[in-house]
Amino acid sequence: MLRRSPLIVIYLIFAIAPAVAQQALSPASSDTLQAIDRKFGEAFVKRDAASVAAFFTKDAKIVPATGPAVSGTDILPFWQKVFEAHVEGHTLQITQSQSLGTDLVWATGRWTAEIREASGVTTGVEGEFCRLWAIEGDEWKIRYVEWNQLPKQQVVEWRTRHRPPLRY
Repeated sequence: MLRRSPLIVIYLIFAIAPAVAQQALSPASSDTLQAIDRKFGEAFVKRDAASVAAFFTKDAKIVPATGPAVSGTDILPFWQKVFEAHVEGHTLQITQSQSLGTDLVWATGRWTAEIREASGVTTGVEGEFCRLWAIEGDEWKIRYVEWNQLPKQQVVEWRTRHRPPLRY
């Protein structure tokens, strides 16, 4: 019987560990990320590229819907170009989040923004995002984010099934 004990322990570790590692966020962790998202939104509305870039880890990667991926020191110039293109008004709605241990969290959800044309006409755009949060130093920061831009029909269908996103 003693010989089988280590095998049982190893089996239990492999059977239980994935479930424990992917527990849903506690309300405190979820509240923390929502507060960070609010601050991100405030910096976005102010069109402050340096403040927006500060929400990302040093080794972060951004995979936008409309261009090539950027990472590291290219993140600040990326956000400067976003604001130069007159992207304004920003909302986020996290629809799902999951802890991946003590220092990683992934989140998915919806985003909206507005693009102001040179003529002054504003067009609303929206889509879905996937984000990986990581602790850098003693702060939660974005390590990876990608998003898409949905066609208008999918936007209408989604809005009929879900509540409106957060406004900053």
